[in-house]
Amino acid sequence: MKIDFLIDACSQPSAAEARHATLERFIARGDPIPFDAADLEACLQALFDLPRERGLPAAPLSLLGDGIEPGGDEWLRLDPVHLRADRSRLLLVPLPPDDVTPAEAEMLQAALEAHFAQSGFQLVSGAAGRWYVRSPRPLELRTQPPQTCAGALDEQHLPAGADGAEFRRLVTEAQMLLHDLPMNAAREASGKLPITGVWPWGNGRMPAIGRSRYSHAYSDDPVVRGIARASGAEAATLPADATALTHLPPDAALLVVCPAAGTPLADIERNWIGPFAKQIEAGALAELRLLLLGSGRSIGRGITRQCLRRWWRRARPLAHA
Repeated sequence: MKIDFLIDACSQPSAAEARHATLERFIARGDPIPFDAADLEACLQALFDLPRERGLPAAPLSLLGDGIEPGGDEWLRLDPVHLRADRSRLLLVPLPPDDVTPAEAEMLQAALEAHFAQSGFQLVSGAAGRWYVRSPRPLELRTQPPQTCAGALDEQHLPAGADGAEFRRLVTEAQMLLHDLPMNAAREASGKLPITGVWPWGNGRMPAIGRSRYSHAYSDDPVVRGIARASGAEAATLPADATALTHLPPDAALLVVCPAAGTPLADIERNWIGPFAKQIEAGALAELRLLLLGSGRSIGRGITRQCLRRWWRRARPLAHA
C-alpha cells in the first residue's frame, strides 16, 4: 500500500513551536520530494494535474463530494454564516463544522428556497448544512470562501462581476429573512451563534478531470472528495485514525487529507503519524509521502522502511526542519 498523507497546517502558525517526535523523525529521515504549494487548492491542483491558471470551482466539486451529480450546470455554494453589525462594520463569522443540525437545515431551506426561486435559482441541500444554488445560466461572478472573508467585511470581499449586484441583493434580503427565525433564539440559548446570513462562493461548472493515481481518497473536505470521485477514486470522509485503513488491498494507492484546523498536530501524530510508522516498520505500508502545508512554507518527504533506519539523521523542531 502507498499513501499520500497531506496535513494542512496553514491555519496553525504556532504549531512549529511544539515538538512532535515521530513527525520530526519522518522529516529528518525521509527523502525530499518536490512539493511547492502555498495552500490546499494549489496542492490539489498539483496532485491531480489540474490547470493552475484558474481557481477550482468549489461548488460543483463540493456537490459531487456530497454525493450529488452536478452535471453540466452552473453551481454556486451557499454556506450559512453569522453576520452582525459592529458599529460601522459588518462582521462575518464562519460556523464550525457540523454546527447546523438537520432540523435547523430544514428550517433554513424552507426560509430561503422561495427567495432564491424568485430570481430563477434552485436551492439544493447538501450535507452538514451546506446548500448549493443551481443557475439556469453562466454566472459572471467573482466570490471568496467565507473563511477568507472572516472578520470585518469590506467591498473587496463582496460578490463582484456582472452578476455581483444581484447576489449582494440576495444576501442582504436573506439576512432579513433569517434574522427573526425562532431557531436562532434556541441556538443562542444553547451557546451557539445565530445563523443570520448565507455566503455565496465557489461558482462554476464541473471541470474535466483525468484519471488519477489514487484508488481511494479520505477527507472531510467535500471539494477533495469531489475531485477524487471525478478522477475515478473511491472517496469517503476521514476515519478516526490510520488503523481504519488496514483493510484495504496491498496495491491500494491512497490520498488522505488531514486538515489541522482545530485539530492539534499532537492528535494527528497520535492518530495517524504514529500508526503509519508502525505500518511502515511492519512492511504493511510500502511508502508514505508526507506533504505538510505550513503557514510559511511546505515540506515534502517520501518515507520507506529503509528511510526510517537512517538513525544518524537528527530530528529537529518543525520550525527548523
